[in-house]
Amino acid sequence: MRNVRIALGQMRAVQGDTRANMKKMEAMAAGAAAGGADIICFPELSYTGYFVKKDRLLEIAEREDGEFVRGICEAAKKNGICIVAGFAERGDSNDIYNTAVFADRQGKIAGKARKVYLWKSEKKRFKQGEEFPVFETEFGKAAILICYDLEFPEPARIAALKGARMIFCPAAWSVPARNRWDLDLKGSSLYNLLFTAGANFADELCCGASGVAGPDGRMIAQSPGQEEELVFADLDMEEADRQRENIPYFADLDEGVLQQLADAARDYRTE
Repeated sequence: MRNVRIALGQMRAVQGDTRANMKKMEAMAAGAAAGGADIICFPELSYTGYFVKKDRLLEIAEREDGEFVRGICEAAKKNGICIVAGFAERGDSNDIYNTAVFADRQGKIAGKARKVYLWKSEKKRFKQGEEFPVFETEFGKAAILICYDLEFPEPARIAALKGARMIFCPAAWSVPARNRWDLDLKGSSLYNLLFTAGANFADELCCGASGVAGPDGRMIAQSPGQEEELVFADLDMEEADRQRENIPYFADLDEGVLQQLADAARDYRTE
């Protein structure tokens, strides 16, 4: 692992216009690469836009080998930058998933995540994902938690226990929930001793404020508002290991406590 410069593409999406959104991401990826970034993370469903109705989503959803993935991989390879971006993925049974991928500098997909915790109306548009995968990158292990996934403490802890040093959070985080956004980015990092990079949209409905929090729970860099921009942060990836050597969260983790959590969750659902 080494020092990493990450960029967050706080973009204004055109709802349902995949061509326009791809052009926007290509331009921002080129700008991030010109600014020395190794990675750029875009918001949730950055290819389609988040506020797209189900009928339109069914029209523009793509397979993993479709135009979106090809375009993202080409942009990553062309600019020599890793890209995290989201799309509406059509699964094997024609179910639609809220998905994000990690394309490496060679233009290959190194990781993929399907959103597990669907927010309210999303349950009518998407099928729930089932797991929180961790994948290898040239900067160390990483995971993708999509928006509402970050509001639950367990996914980030699962990623950390699997060895992740970085969590990418593509999001469409609303204006009224701005305070929770900051707390979740910092809390995810602090309690799991890793970096959390959250990319949000630049529009009237989303709060912007894309930012990166470090393993000490402090915000390293953050957009001041809702304007379209690139946010850069320089990360010392070894800081996660130094924090883990100093604070023995994982060595002291008690499996019996985790079992109590599982039991309590089961009992809550049956009440």
